[in-house]
Amino acid sequence: MSRICWNSFVARYFEASCTAESEPEVLFQMLLSRLLHPEVTFQPQYAYKTRRGNFRADFLLITRFGERLILEVDGKEFHDPIRDQFRDAFTLADGVAEHVYRFEAETIFQRIWHAVYAIHRHHEGVFTDEAISEIRDKASRFAPSYELLPGNQPQRPESIIVNPLREYPAVATPGSPVIVRSGVNKRGCPLFGVDHIDFARSNPGKNIDWLTTEWRERYVTPREIRERGLMDEWEKALDNWNEIFDRDHGDCYF
Repeated sequence: MSRICWNSFVARYFEASCTAESEPEVLFQMLLSRLLHPEVTFQPQYAYKTRRGNFRADFLLITRFGERLILEVDGKEFHDPIRDQFRDAFTLADGVAEHVYRFEAETIFQRIWHAVYAIHRHHEGVFTDEAISEIRDKASRFAPSYELLPGNQPQRPESIIVNPLREYPAVATPGSPVIVRSGVNKRGCPLFGVDHIDFARSNPGKNIDWLTTEWRERYVTPREIRERGLMDEWEKALDNWNEIFDRDHGDCYF
């Protein structure tokens, strides 16, 4: 490695470590800061207000064309998925961003180019031409070839699993789920959080913690109990069927 590259690496590491709150965030910021186009706005630890509270995003990215993206790196031990849903719904409804991306910390640690490719797949005006060439080269190992054609980008922002080609199981690596939530109906993007916003409106003055708890008690827990009950009934029916089969057929073989 040349001295110039080493100096750049140290500078990017120092800048990222001053703002990031976790090691995956440091890695993500270091790589993105090298790849992003100079006209892109990239702000770590972005604080913002919504009508239901103040929040702070891991990163705000504004493309050259003004598209606003919130990027979140989620560690399982620190994130409640239902709370994240309400937060993203408020973020999108108040126009803080057009899209919210959520990456698992494991993805950033082990398959960081999956995350970079997901952004490149959906948005123009983010990376330099040199960076796009590098991204496509990396993605050639895990993305379908037709998606890498210049005319096939950008595609509609949507939640995806970035996954290696399964035709080659010997070299396949785990897939990377990327959650994408959209608040504007552009390029056919589905609007996210309508039910969450309606629920919040029907409970004025309640904060996100109350809404999260109430939503879980009303909708998630009863569904889990119902699904568990159906599974118990299915297992009981299967046991009864096996008992009848064994009684009628004994140890016969087909």
